[in-house]
Amino acid sequence: MKHRKHEFVGQEEAELWAACLNLMQFLSDRQTAVIDQLKRCVKADCDRYFFPKFPAQKYCSIVCQTRDYQNGEKWKEHRRQKWQARQASFRRRA
Repeated sequence: MKHRKHEFVGQEEAELWAACLNLMQFLSDRQTAVIDQLKRCVKADCDRYFFPKFPAQKYCSIVCQTRDYQNGEKWKEHRRQKWQARQASFRRRA
């Protein structure tokens, strides 16, 4: 169908076009809302995106959360103290 300048359309066709434009706007808004919900995992070497189950969720999985925590200084200090206590108990036995 060729485009004709200044072609007038009937009321029904105008309403149909308006409904189509409203639907396209609605779908565009929904797509933006879905994309806005995506978060990126905060673990340094994880490149995954995920939909959080709750607002404060920072990691894509328990595995990433555990590995990130175990690479932190707080965990390392805890393990170091635990290891030293275990070594001391072995020394007392000997």
